[in-house]
Amino acid sequence: MGTDNISQNVTDRFRTAKNVVARFKAAKILPTVEGFLLHLQGGLVQYDERASKRRGHNPYALGHYMGALGKIRDDTARFKDSEDHGDLMKLKKSIERRFIVSDMPPAKRTLKAIDEFISSGKAPNYPVTKVPKNLPKEK
Repeated sequence: MGTDNISQNVTDRFRTAKNVVARFKAAKILPTVEGFLLHLQGGLVQYDERASKRRGHNPYALGHYMGALGKIRDDTARFKDSEDHGDLMKLKKSIERRFIVSDMPPAKRTLKAIDEFISSGKAPNYPVTKVPKNLPKEK
């Protein structure tokens, strides 16, 4: 494999990664109970990823977050495909019961997204972090 082929391969991978991130940034989540749970799940994973870089991070924290998310899924299983405002309020109550919302930014963001959908009808975007810095620059 020549140098030109390697360079082209890296450039193609960069474009693919950039396109995937752009698609996720534009991706709207269905405003159902399951959609808001997906919003919360993405936020929790990203929150743990950022927290893992800090000193003293609990390496088991993500497991606890996903355990709480599983309990919320169990609480809301009967109406997971619902967009009804009453069912979304039940989801909010379940999130508030399973997380200490004042200490959990992803839960706060999800609750805010639910409130925004109820008040304006605007569907939430999938939570996406920035494009990774270690990708090669496009020529």
